[in-house]
Amino acid sequence: LNLTSTGSQALEVTALAFSNGSQKILQYIVAPSILNLSFPSALTMDGSRANHVAFTGATTSQFKLQGFDQFSNGACNPTAPAIPAVGVSNTDDDSNIATDINNVINGIPVANRPLYTGTGSAPSVSDVTTLLSPNFKTIKGLNALAQTITQNADVVVTGYPTPGYPTTVTQSDSQNIMPASMSASDPAVVVVNGDFKINAWHSTGYGLLLVTGTLTYDPDATWYGIILVIGQGYLYSYQGGTGQLNGAVFLARTVDSGGNPLPAYDAFGNPTPLGTPTFQFTSTAGSNGIRYSSCWIAASQPSISYQVLSFHEI
Repeated sequence: LNLTSTGSQALEVTALAFSNGSQKILQYIVAPSILNLSFPSALTMDGSRANHVAFTGATTSQFKLQGFDQFSNGACNPTAPAIPAVGVSNTDDDSNIATDINNVINGIPVANRPLYTGTGSAPSVSDVTTLLSPNFKTIKGLNALAQTITQNADVVVTGYPTPGYPTTVTQSDSQNIMPASMSASDPAVVVVNGDFKINAWHSTGYGLLLVTGTLTYDPDATWYGIILVIGQGYLYSYQGGTGQLNGAVFLARTVDSGGNPLPAYDAFGNPTPLGTPTFQFTSTAGSNGIRYSSCWIAASQPSISYQVLSFHEI
């Protein structure tokens, strides 16, 4: 069976038991529980009152950041309402959100601002603080989310340096990290604990990619699904290319300048403000940009456990 709400497969489990000359058969219908991540914008940058977002947009005219739903996947068709191209949040004091919005708009070359489309007029940059899920708004929630994803990942690369991997992953290592079975019909969950430099990969990935360090993006690469940069919260690119990111991208900084995890709470018991998330494409960088896709977000949700939908005794 296929669950139409999630696209997940439902399984029938039959158990036979004998006791004191009698027997019982129980049948269960079970299905994987989906993490159910949602994103209020094509690119979401999660900041705070003390640490506003930092944004430098690509200078090439081919780079587009679009909040219009696109790209089918299987039976899923892109019919979701448009969302902002760039969403910014200020989770501890929403009254200062204008600074974050201005930081993004001022970081977009004037000639390229019409290329940032979605809700509202271009450039489509909006406050999405109230639209974020609660676990996206605090260091505790983001750390728990990252841990859950890591526990259910297909590939986890951690603890640099380790045998076979340099401190920063480069070139052929990118290919080694990505699961060989990853495909449009079999998206993967890949976690890199540390910096991830996709250099000369020239390939297409499918699924969810979580990076806790700096993600250095080679725009020759394309990704369908979800990209989370939670930790350093830094997405950087300095090369040209024609790849693109289709789905949703989320940046949040949960470490200090030395890379040490920020405490979940301050001395007064208040949630510690998030650090500055950074999106930086240098003048030599380019790609086709970021395009929102509800179908690929849905297809890339990690399964975290099985839940019983129904059961009966025979």
